Amino acid sequence: MTIVIEENLDWNGSLELRHKTELIVLHHAATSKCTVQDIHQWHLNRGWTGIGYHYFVRKDGSVYRGRPRDTVGAHAYNYDFNSIGICAEGNYEVEQMPEAQLKAIITLVAELEKIYPDAKVVGHRELNATVCPGANFPMEQIKAGKIGIEKVTVKVKGKEIEGYIINGHTHVPVRDIIDALTYEVKWDGETRTVIVE
Repeated sequence: MTIVIEENLDWNGSLELRHKTELIVLHHAATSKCTVQDIHQWHLNRGWTGIGYHYFVRKDGSVYRGRPRDTVGAHAYNYDFNSIGICAEGNYEVEQMPEAQLKAIITLVAELEKIYPDAKVVGHRELNATVCPGANFPMEQIKAGKIGIEKVTVKVKGKEIEGYIINGHTHVPVRDIIDALTYEVKWDGETRTVIVE
């Protein structure tokens, strides 16, 4: 399960709920190093409500919340009303994507495809006149969900939980395991620690 880091961003106005999700749109930041707060400020400076993407994935594989998942984004002209936007830190016109980031995006996209099974995964350039997400962006790998990923089922106290084997390591939603074991999970953002009690 992807742990999404919440940054409690301040919005310049209210966000509109999205009523359908037909696309998962992939972007790059077009800059080698930045944070979700940087992009939020850049978009505020344009007069927007705030960061236009729903998720921001850093090169180290950490995933940050941008806009809430069920709201209209501001990332793909004429397609914001029916899409989720994922932005990768980096400039993939000139850089190569680190493996940690690629794995995180593949996992996030796979999870979103479960929630929105009819949604099509596309690059920004497939919708608008742009080079985004860059010539070196591993679009086909992400669309195919490949880096040695296969589905796996884990049984916890009789409850079946779906997960993935990624390059030989089993990844299962922590919250589902905890719910099956009747534990409580907390996230400490300061120390980046998942606490199970």
